[in-house]
Amino acid sequence: MPLFANPSVTPVWVKVNKTFANFSTPALSNTITGYTLPAAGVISGVKIKASVPFTGGIIASYTISVGSGANNIKYAPAFQMQTSITATNYQLTDGLGGESQTASTAITFTATSINDNLSSAVAGIVDIWLLISFAA
Repeated sequence: MPLFANPSVTPVWVKVNKTFANFSTPALSNTITGYTLPAAGVISGVKIKASVPFTGGIIASYTISVGSGANNIKYAPAFQMQTSITATNYQLTDGLGGESQTASTAITFTATSINDNLSSAVAGIVDIWLLISFAA
């Protein structure tokens, strides 16, 4: 008897695209909702890759991390966005994490800068992939 994958439990990569404007604020850090994980959702991995470097003002460092709730790095630690754009320059984080079995949960993306506010950025695009499945 053949086995068939149940689409609700088979891991799938979900891509989210954000620009410097999504994180712009007159502060050194900003956390936004990047994705809403459905009830019973599980995150098995995260890939972060800049497609356009984050630049502007006198920002000395611009990083993005992935988390939830009070833990801004639960799923992926901070990754440098002021970087060379190449096919292999990305961060891939594995690890298994879940949230509520009965309610959706905001998955957060946190941008942090050094030396200048995030609102000084004038360029930057990041692609973030979440490997999700459901424990239903």
